[in-house]
Amino acid sequence: MGEGVSYRKVEVRVILPEGATNVRFETEVPLVGMEEGVYRTFMDTVGRTTLKLTAMNVVDEARDKTLIVTYDYPFSAAFRKPITIFLGVAAVFATAWGIGRLDVSIGKKS
Repeated sequence: MGEGVSYRKVEVRVILPEGATNVRFETEVPLVGMEEGVYRTFMDTVGRTTLKLTAMNVVDEARDKTLIVTYDYPFSAAFRKPITIFLGVAAVFATAWGIGRLDVSIGKKS
């Protein structure tokens, strides 16, 4: 990276784990915008919290500045995805078992 570089617009997007709440951040770079949203990926139930920070006219000296993001992660959030997968697989097996128990014969039983 060259010396004396400046950037007109810088956007930093932080994607937190699914279930993260009470998101807070600290930075030494002056910001012009902050958005908090939800990012959904494959097999997410509620989506992942995202933090989008925007700064304008950032100079080269700002590259060593820190961004500290803190959040709460409840114990139940760690088990949300495994429980969802287990219940989905159990539903598939229960459905297959139920369909296998159906009598679809054409003739009368002897």
